[in-house]
Amino acid sequence: MDVDKDGLGGAGIPKYTFAKNDDRLMVMASEQLEGKGLIIVSGAAFMSNFEVQYQVSDSGAEKNYSNYKICQNLVSMLNQTEITKIADVQAETEEGVKFTVEGIVTSNASGYNKDTAFFDCIYVQDNTAGINAFPVAGDFKIGDKVRVTGTTSSYQGERQLAVTTKIEKIADAEAPAPKEVTAAQINDGSVLGSLVKIKGTITRVEEAEGKIQTIMVRDAAGKEARVFIDGYITKDKEVQNAIVGNQVEAVGLASYDNTFVLSDGTPVYPRIRIRDRADVVCTAGETPVKTWNITYVTDGGTINGAYPTTYTEGTVTVLPTNVTKSGYTFLGWFTAYTGGVQIRQIGATETGDKVFYAHWKKNADPIDPIIPILPGIIGGNTGSNIKLPFGDVTVSDWFYDDVRYVYANGIMDGTSSDRFAPNAPLTRAMIVTILYRMAGSPSVSGSSDFTDVATGKWFAKAVAWAAANGIVNGYGSGLFGPNDPVTREQLAAILYRYAVYGGMTAVTLEENLGGFADTAQLSAYAIQAMNWAVGQGLINGSGSNLVPKAQATRAQVAAIIHRYLER
Repeated sequence: MDVDKDGLGGAGIPKYTFAKNDDRLMVMASEQLEGKGLIIVSGAAFMSNFEVQYQVSDSGAEKNYSNYKICQNLVSMLNQTEITKIADVQAETEEGVKFTVEGIVTSNASGYNKDTAFFDCIYVQDNTAGINAFPVAGDFKIGDKVRVTGTTSSYQGERQLAVTTKIEKIADAEAPAPKEVTAAQINDGSVLGSLVKIKGTITRVEEAEGKIQTIMVRDAAGKEARVFIDGYITKDKEVQNAIVGNQVEAVGLASYDNTFVLSDGTPVYPRIRIRDRADVVCTAGETPVKTWNITYVTDGGTINGAYPTTYTEGTVTVLPTNVTKSGYTFLGWFTAYTGGVQIRQIGATETGDKVFYAHWKKNADPIDPIIPILPGIIGGNTGSNIKLPFGDVTVSDWFYDDVRYVYANGIMDGTSSDRFAPNAPLTRAMIVTILYRMAGSPSVSGSSDFTDVATGKWFAKAVAWAAANGIVNGYGSGLFGPNDPVTREQLAAILYRYAVYGGMTAVTLEENLGGFADTAQLSAYAIQAMNWAVGQGLINGSGSNLVPKAQATRAQVAAIIHRYLER
């Protein structure tokens, strides 16, 4: 709309006026309209009877100097692209945010050299950080200055810029020098996407398809980082002198892959991604041997005899076992005061100062002599004269008298010095041990044939005895399943066989199961035993159900054993 009636459109300035008798033709102009509109005029319009014709080729100088190019340049000038620092892109946590970055290419594209290129990507770095751009398959090379527009995304835990438009090469430049970093910087992600260098000692070398794939490097601070080489990278070369103990200097891109595990199953996700096997240089030489300190927290105990207070990396150091404390049994050294992992020795590849904590089990207070309880014999110590050491069993609990009975008679122990774990499931190893003790712990010759019951295990003699006397069977294929929970129907069957072992010859098998709604769930092998157990008052139902497949808890078994021996 020509608001100011100047024949030029728009309102106000600028006004395009010409001198009197100036017959020049305006070929390029712009004017701001009311509101936010902008008119751009490029070129001159004329009327023709089509006798005037001219064709401009699609390339070359003709196109470059045509109105097409002039208008394109105008639009580019008026729509300036905002360039974002790569560090800000790396810091963006949302997916799909659009950015344009400029930087130097630090890894070749496959179109330039496929032997030194990562799959469909390049790394770009400015003076703040670096990032992976994907997908890229052109002829970009290390040292090119490029402009990349894309959106934030991630692949296998690594931040990347998903390219949405064509990458533009701006100029030739020099590749940045790699930044020397520590293993800690690689592992914490602070240099992710940047060209880096690490130095250190080789601690592990792993191959894939006959080529070195992974080199673990321990730096001067004693921390380890992973150097990773894809199998297609300069596959005709090999890394020389890649031997544990040798020194290594590796240059590559700080990267991440949350799917990677070492051959022993250990996950190691941060990595340095190698562009060329020649970028990994290994040299032999004397590696300084370092000694680290060992601290023992004995919790009132005493370490008897000589024991190591330091250890040297590269050697195995065994921790002391002659440790005593009055009224307690030494359980071993652990990585935490409570809980933690038990440690028996320090491995050859370990580094750093170590602190180990002694764990103890309080010895039970003396009690009255236990009356041996033979199969089928009623009687025993009622336990009324002892105090239970278990913090999870109180006088108000329905199972208190049952736990006190089995504990006093040496039939069941706690799961620790002060815990009975009444609601924990009873295992197959536990039930055979209970029955073995009830039988007076008879002598056992030989061992069971079960492959999962090793000689010397705390339950090995009990399993051998129970199997020899037909009290328990295995699963077949030589397996016993010592750590498997015992179900209520399994408990009934095992206890029934124990009663037969003890001399029970006549069993009245009245139909005692008719009042339960879920008897159809009973396994065939357990019907007779469950009928007997219910008839003897050993097993009660849960309401109108027997729940035969439910796991038997330690408290329930204590009650059943108490009833069996006192029936």
